This record gives sequence, structure tokens and C-alpha cells, in this order.
Amino acid sequence: MIFARYFIIALIILALGSPAARADALATSGLGQVVIAEDQEQNDNDVETQGHDRGVLDGDIVGIDYARGILHVQTARRGRVDVVILPSTNIMRRGDQYGTIADLAQGAHISVYVSEVAGRLTAQIIRIH
Repeated sequence: MIFARYFIIALIILALGSPAARADALATSGLGQVVIAEDQEQNDNDVETQGHDRGVLDGDIVGIDYARGILHVQTARRGRVDVVILPSTNIMRRGDQYGTIADLAQGAHISVYVSEVAGRLTAQIIRIH
């Protein structure tokens, strides 16, 4: 009898398809309280790791921490801003040529297209002028 109950619940879960629908089905059966909490925790973690566009920083490089991948930019509006450089960051030199982190030098004028992830500004594109 217990096996039949679990079998029917498994069929309902497979038929419903979406994670939210599966969680609702489990909640109504009394078996899914842990699943609902795990789904909510997963959604909370996703929100923290999603990037949010924060525009373009225009300024001069005042320092680079190559080991930590952090670029220090002096801007007219925001003062000194620290920006994280990721391996996925595109670096563009003059003439629309791709560059590397080695092309970034103190004193260079740049524009940085940034997004905010978990409270830190992350460079998406760095354009060297």
C-alpha cells in the first residue's frame, strides 16, 4: 500500500514537469517540505550570482593587481573604483583589436562596461583609448 502511494506521487511529479509544480505536488502530499526549502534556497543563491548592468566607467588606470585580477580606475564621477577582471572579460585595444590583461598599463585611459555580481563590480568589456 505504501509503495502504491509513492508510485502515484512519482507519476504526478513526472507529469507536472516544472520544479515549482513538483514542489507544490510534494507539499500537498506532506512529503515535500524539505524539497520546497531546497528550491527556495537555490532561487536565493541564483539571485546573488546574477549580474546586473551598472553602465560604463570612464577613467584612468591607477593600479592593477594582476594576482587578484583587480583593476583600480580613477573616475571623475565616482572617484577610485575597484573592478574585477575575469577570464571572460573582453579587452579591446585601439582599432578594435583584442588585447590581454598585459595590455592594461597604469595611466592608460579606458572605458569599462561593468556589471555588479554579489556586490562587486565586474568588467565585461574594457576598451583602451
